[in-house]
Amino acid sequence: MSVWPEVITAKKENRHEIKLSGAAISKRIADDGLDKTIFQLTNINLLNISETCLSAVPDDIKLLVNLQSLLLFGNKIAEFNENITSLPKLKVLDLSRNLIKSIPESLNKMKELTSINFSSNQIVELPKLMDFPNLIILNVSNNKMKSFMDITESNLPHLSDLNLKGNEIDTIPACIARSLPSVKNFDIGDNQLKTVPGELANMAKLKDVNLKGNKLSDKRLMKLVDQCRTKQILDYVRDHCPKMESGQAHQPSGKKGKKGKNKQEEEPEDDSVSELCHSMKILHVEENVPNVKIIEPLVSSIRPYILCCIVKDLNFDDASFKKFIQMQTRLHDTICDKRNYATIATHDLNKISPGDLVYTARAPTELKITPLMRQKAYTGEQLYQQLAAEAEALRKEKKRNVYSGIHKYLYLLEGKPKYACLEDSSGKTISFPPITNSDETKMSFETKSMLIEVTSHASLGACKAVMDKLLHELLLLGVGDEIGSSNTSYHTLTIQQVKVVDPEGNLKNVYPSRTDCVYEGIPNIKAIRVVSILCYCDANRLVFTAIQKFCAMYTSQNTALIGRACRSTVYRQSGRPPVVMYLRTRGGIKLKFISNTKSTVPWSYEKTKLLSQRNQKIQPFMSQIFHTQGNQNLQGTSRELRILKFGMKQRLIVQIKEKLRKP
Repeated sequence: MSVWPEVITAKKENRHEIKLSGAAISKRIADDGLDKTIFQLTNINLLNISETCLSAVPDDIKLLVNLQSLLLFGNKIAEFNENITSLPKLKVLDLSRNLIKSIPESLNKMKELTSINFSSNQIVELPKLMDFPNLIILNVSNNKMKSFMDITESNLPHLSDLNLKGNEIDTIPACIARSLPSVKNFDIGDNQLKTVPGELANMAKLKDVNLKGNKLSDKRLMKLVDQCRTKQILDYVRDHCPKMESGQAHQPSGKKGKKGKNKQEEEPEDDSVSELCHSMKILHVEENVPNVKIIEPLVSSIRPYILCCIVKDLNFDDASFKKFIQMQTRLHDTICDKRNYATIATHDLNKISPGDLVYTARAPTELKITPLMRQKAYTGEQLYQQLAAEAEALRKEKKRNVYSGIHKYLYLLEGKPKYACLEDSSGKTISFPPITNSDETKMSFETKSMLIEVTSHASLGACKAVMDKLLHELLLLGVGDEIGSSNTSYHTLTIQQVKVVDPEGNLKNVYPSRTDCVYEGIPNIKAIRVVSILCYCDANRLVFTAIQKFCAMYTSQNTALIGRACRSTVYRQSGRPPVVMYLRTRGGIKLKFISNTKSTVPWSYEKTKLLSQRNQKIQPFMSQIFHTQGNQNLQGTSRELRILKFGMKQRLIVQIKEKLRKP
């Protein structure tokens, strides 16, 4: 068998990476087997053999002693070769989408590993995990595991992302908080769980937990899980799920104890944000903000995770814009791990067609984009070939194996049958991760509103970590400050939430959520979460007064009336002025209520539907509001009354739908 040209080139040019992927490589392997001379290239630090018919890893893999990344995903490998565990410098191991059934105990020898991906195999059980001092990501999703891996004696001090979704696990061990102290993102959805241990709530750094798809016996917990609110889930688990570890087992405290506990814990907080700190103003998602619709069946095997948000009121100058571009490049090289971990894209929002965006995947010949700094539109295939030709020309010109710009990321597309892309409402591609954005939506120093997208093939937690870091850097750049601001030491940044939904409109994620933009250990940064116009109440003053009392009862102790609108000429004609009431709650949240009388057509109260965890407590109060009206008519034309209540620590959301009809 002749030596493969890729091996000859790598040896001749002393390359440190070998990438073999796709149908052509698969045919060579099927005809003659894998070229064994690959394993003579002992200086390479990355070996990528993916999307082929490779059925076994040769024993000679142990000769690649300098290997740091071994990517063997999308093959037909049926057995884990223990010689892999002899690689002393290996940091990234990806054996996803193969046919592996078991993992040997010798995996514990690999102390340098930072990322393990065994997803989409046929693994029934993992070995007992011992000492992995550098491990950050562990993905064993979509396998056949019957039980949670043994972590009773584990040392996993830096594990932050744990994905066990799509297995047959029926219990979570009670030692989870003690053994996994740094986990931030925990996905154990689509398993066989019936109960959740109270210890789960003791995971101090846990920001995102997915328990969906389990047949939980606690119906209230099941409902919370479906609503996808991590903080409420953990609060409920803490209060209602028994702890199982010896010496800690107990039943949840009763109402009286819980009430007493709240009195101790719920200390009043200062509403105002200190002027001596940086502030992040986070705006609640609004109807006029575009959603991102994710087509999961198409992107799930390519680049399944995306987060978006909008940064408003930007004020760039030439110097700050240059720093902004440099900052993106630096983050791509560091926290994004040269776009292997995640990819950032930024767009001028005003250059994007109005309407929802679509995150999908297209065949290379179907995707069409005008890349950054280019005037011509290319298909995905044409752009890949063009960039590959440019990279080769640059390499020959400089006579060294170093690529610059986007050329160095081309290997991330090798062998992909489809490319992930973000499209606007007209179907135009505005982003082609992990390679480039569209030149039509590119940023400039004149940009005032910016759409940020972060995509990843690793995890949603990766997207959140990168987005948090990006917003932190933006805040410190001061690009969100008002022009002529006298405070040059501390800066402000205004961020608008953006939802990612499926084609039916079901929520997948929203960023920033209440668990995002929390900068532990970083002083002088405070997030202010603002809910803009929350309630339009077309009703008489009696109802409005009752709503004011309701908010005072169920928001926080230091709720206060801080403003009221003046009489309007339009409403003076009906003889009834509009009333605007602002309520400020703790944490800087503002509630705005507007009582408008647009007509004198009488409407009577028909039905109030409450969707609330505290339904029994709130129902009598709201019934009193309306039923005390007697035969009085409610004035107005509104068919829906919504009150979003953010109360104390659990920040309960209450929706009250009021249906009115003519008598």
